[in-house]
Amino acid sequence: MAKKLTAAELKKCLRDTSWNQLEGMICTLYRDSDQAKLYFNSVFNPEAAESELLDGYEKKLRACFVISNPRSPDTREGKRLVREAEKLGSTRVALQVMLRFVELGTEFTVIYGDIDAPFYDSLTNVFGRFVALLNSTDEETYSKLATRIERVVAASAGIGWGFSDEMKTLHGEIDWADEAEP
Repeated sequence: MAKKLTAAELKKCLRDTSWNQLEGMICTLYRDSDQAKLYFNSVFNPEAAESELLDGYEKKLRACFVISNPRSPDTREGKRLVREAEKLGSTRVALQVMLRFVELGTEFTVIYGDIDAPFYDSLTNVFGRFVALLNSTDEETYSKLATRIERVVAASAGIGWGFSDEMKTLHGEIDWADEAEP
C-alpha cells in the first residue's frame, strides 16, 4: 500500500504546482465533496452560508434528540456534528451548533427525566468547549448568545449526575457572564 502524503509533503507539492492546476484541483474538490463545499462557503461567503449551515445542523441535531419520541438520544452523532462544525472555520457557526446541542440535550432531560452520567458528560464536555471558544471571541458575541446561555444553565437546575453543578461552574468561567446565578 502506498504511503499517504504528510502535510509537509503536500505543501511542497502544492508549491511546485501551477496556479491553473491548483485552481482545477480546488474546483474538483469543491464539486465532489460536501465537506469541502461547507468549508469553502464558510470561509469565502460566511454570511450567506451561515444561515443554510445552521438550518442543516438544526435538523440533524433535532434528529439526535427526538423530543416527540422518547428513544435513547444519539449523543454520538450529535458530538460528531459539533466536531464537524468546529472544523468549518466559522466560530459563529461552531458556537451556535455547540450551544444548540446542549440546549436540545437539556430539553430532552427536562421532558423525560434523568438519563445517565455518560449522557451528561457529553453535554458538559461540549458546553466546556463552547465556553472556551466563546472566551476567545468578544463581549458582543457573548451578548448575542447570553439569553440562550442563561436559559440552558437555568434549565439544568436540579438535574442529576452533577450536571446542574457542572453547568453552573462552566457558566462561571465565561468571561462576560454576570456573577449572579442564571
